Amino acid sequence: MTEKELFGRFPLLNRISSDKKEQILLYFATAPVELLEHMAVERLPANTTFVLEGHSANYVYCFAKGAVKAIDFRFPGLEYEFMQFNKVVYAMGAMEILLERKEYYTTLKTAVPSIMIRCEAEAFGQWLCGD
Repeated sequence: MTEKELFGRFPLLNRISSDKKEQILLYFATAPVELLEHMAVERLPANTTFVLEGHSANYVYCFAKGAVKAIDFRFPGLEYEFMQFNKVVYAMGAMEILLERKEYYTTLKTAVPSIMIRCEAEAFGQWLCGD
């Protein structure tokens, strides 16, 4: 996938720093251009839950800008943050594909306003397992 194909299709990605753009291009370098048909780029406000533990793992999320925190709800009424991600293009939901799990393992929430690349899990898995 080329820079023109990815950033031309999703102009919101042009709002990220050049070093993060390079990381995204490197990550998706071997992705087939057809994957673009199964992708979207979204801006999410801080404290937006976008993955819920136990719910269908339909998407893989790669963040282009921002930070994400993993949340545990083992005790009613208590939110326990046990991990935070701010590395560009960490593929959240890819583990579920590799482990052939149909539901997400954890809950994920944005820590700050973020820009996310969302990809349908089935298409991402075909690329991931076939690359």
